[in-house]
Amino acid sequence: MNGLYDQGGYDAVNEAIQAPPASTEQILHPEKYAAGEAPVAIPLVDFSASLGAGWSRVYEQTVGELGIQIFAGGGEEPEVSIPGLPADWPHAEVAAGWGGDRLHMYEGPNDTWLIDWQTAWDTQQDADEFSARMIELVPTFQGHVIVEPGSQPDSIHFLLANDVETMDLVQPPR
Repeated sequence: MNGLYDQGGYDAVNEAIQAPPASTEQILHPEKYAAGEAPVAIPLVDFSASLGAGWSRVYEQTVGELGIQIFAGGGEEPEVSIPGLPADWPHAEVAAGWGGDRLHMYEGPNDTWLIDWQTAWDTQQDADEFSARMIELVPTFQGHVIVEPGSQPDSIHFLLANDVETMDLVQPPR
């Protein structure tokens, strides 16, 4: 809010209260809020039919740039963390080109599960940086992981399933 006040006084702050930021990206980068840079809408395929009987989509969310900063940290913590102040997350640059994302989680019979996460990036370089970091983190995940180009330009598709058999329900075997 200080940046808004500096730019336009209380009128700018009041306007932001009436039309709040649409994403954590706009909070982390106030110039993107001022420019009206909205998150990219991400269509996800509903895998319920492909997964079969007993499967259901149980969770849906947008992770956002801040969530990706934390996620890309891979368990590393900021050197300094002061409650209420922005943290300098390790690997935060991986999230800087975030354009939008959508995540679905499915649960199935016998404790099976699948996470389907599509991300959009400002540039192909941003997408490549995110993809490279996710590949670095693969050994930390429990389950089977696929990181691949997404369905749109400058996008990355991330799939995580409890086992290969579950992954094969939505992806051709590799």
